[in-house]
Amino acid sequence: MDNKQLFLHTPPGSKPFFKEDALVCNKITKSLTGFFEKNGFFPIETPMIDYFDSYRDFFAKDKTKNCIRFIDQSGEVIMLRNDVTLFAAKMIASRTFDKDNVLKYYYADSIIRNAKSGNLHEHYQIGCEMVGSLGNTADNDILTILQESLAAAGVAKFSLHIGDISVYKHIFARFMPNANSGELLAVIKDRDIDTLKMKLCAMQIDNDVIDDILDIAAFIGTRSELEKLSLRKISNDIFDNIKAITAKITAPNMVIDMSELSDMDYYNGMIFHVYVPGLEIPIVSGGRYDLLFDKFGVSKQAVGFSYWLSPLKKAVSKE
Repeated sequence: MDNKQLFLHTPPGSKPFFKEDALVCNKITKSLTGFFEKNGFFPIETPMIDYFDSYRDFFAKDKTKNCIRFIDQSGEVIMLRNDVTLFAAKMIASRTFDKDNVLKYYYADSIIRNAKSGNLHEHYQIGCEMVGSLGNTADNDILTILQESLAAAGVAKFSLHIGDISVYKHIFARFMPNANSGELLAVIKDRDIDTLKMKLCAMQIDNDVIDDILDIAAFIGTRSELEKLSLRKISNDIFDNIKAITAKITAPNMVIDMSELSDMDYYNGMIFHVYVPGLEIPIVSGGRYDLLFDKFGVSKQAVGFSYWLSPLKKAVSKE
């Protein structure tokens, strides 16, 4: 590429918005941030760069390649903002506040990630989070805020898929403590049941346990259908958390999907995504992530979600 072409182009993976696109994105951002403020959330702005070592433990070895890093003048490894929730958690953890207090904050920031060829490297997130002594109703509170914010953003047709990572954490701890849990969860997330079965059969696990795990990983349906799921060796008590959460949700567009997991390793409870017709990728991702603050040495509960602006813009434009 000659100098003139280089001057007129942006690097691969960047996503500038111009004219009509910028107007739509600005309108969506104002609608959501205004909604969050009306519901008692305050704004925060996280740094664009930080020390990579602060976040190294949150990434599996194969996921560190998603981080864009460089060496500064003092020899420290610096990382571009890869995930707003991570950067926000460190910022919040470094501040002292009453243990009984609950912080409610929102953000609208870009993140930079290495991605597969052809996918965007630059993304824009708009989200909100609740941190502190949350109590038993926080999961339902954030799901209520989510559904109301979808209306504020102009999204009418959507489906809410809810999973629960604690189900698999219990199974791994009880039946295969030495398993590569990250590898198995990645297969479950891809809904590759054949590969999951092959990996489980190679681990000298009771056949009934294998069949139970396969049934759980393949489950997608209503709460009443989950109640009828008959397991052999694994207790149905592992579903108590997700049953309690979904019992208070009356929306007909909600399904329990046990393949709803995340690439991030800080979730410890429900994980959810919002999908809209015609788009394969979700417009919202979120869940419960108390483990995030534990790794920063602070005992805090946390729950929240993020909108992904690019697919959200497409969903709003369609409607």
